[in-house]
Amino acid sequence: NWAANYVVAATFLSLCKALGQASTFALLSCISLAGAAWLHGALPETAGRSLEEIEDLFRARSYGQVRTADEDEVRNPLGDDE
Repeated sequence: NWAANYVVAATFLSLCKALGQASTFALLSCISLAGAAWLHGALPETAGRSLEEIEDLFRARSYGQVRTADEDEVRNPLGDDE
């Protein structure tokens, strides 16, 4: 958040002078929408899941494994059994 705020503050006046105010706001809006679309695709839905399921979901994204309801059984979410 701080880094994004710094980039906007550091470039806003230069962009306004070069592109105009409307184009600057349009450009920054497009960058924000692209970031929101990426976040929507990159983050999994966690509604209705327990904390343990959410932890397993994020752990699976890091290591390629998902724990099922049975703690001893581990499966690969891509279906590629090794």
